[in-house]
Amino acid sequence: MRLVSGLLGLALLFVAQPGDKARISDLSLAVEGAEAYLSFRLDIAFDDELLGRIQSGLPTGFDFEFTLGKEQRRWWWFDRDLASSRLQVVAMYNAVTRDYLVNYKRNGELVESRTVRDVNELQAAMTSFHRVLAFSLANIDTRKMLVVRVRAKVGSKNLFSLIPTAIKTDWTETRKFQIPR
Repeated sequence: MRLVSGLLGLALLFVAQPGDKARISDLSLAVEGAEAYLSFRLDIAFDDELLGRIQSGLPTGFDFEFTLGKEQRRWWWFDRDLASSRLQVVAMYNAVTRDYLVNYKRNGELVESRTVRDVNELQAAMTSFHRVLAFSLANIDTRKMLVVRVRAKVGSKNLFSLIPTAIKTDWTETRKFQIPR
């Protein structure tokens, strides 16, 4: 009996959560001079629960991770990334003016604030990105082929009502590229 209940508890860990379906799509990379820019979309992450949290006045959003690494990653080895950066998108609802403030932070520093009026604009502002500065390539010294990987933290859950864990998308990779010299 304990074995059955233990197996059921273990199975519940692997049941898909609503945020597990979220994914990064339409990822493209543009290298201009010594800077790398990304364009992408976050699909299936904006749902009624997220909108409810935003409309209750709670600052709510997504956390995007960018890593720059070599083309060949060895799963059995501790390959280091050459660079990493982070983009946070946080929305807050103002019940008095009935609009949404969307803040964009790159590596913890505020880079843009935008006010939007309706839910469709809010969804686009939080999930569609065009030419986001991801990395400065000036200090990267390599002639190897590189790739940028992107994933998003779209929420959190608690295992066993005790252990907080993040719900993240799978990593999505850009095309391979070389730093222009």
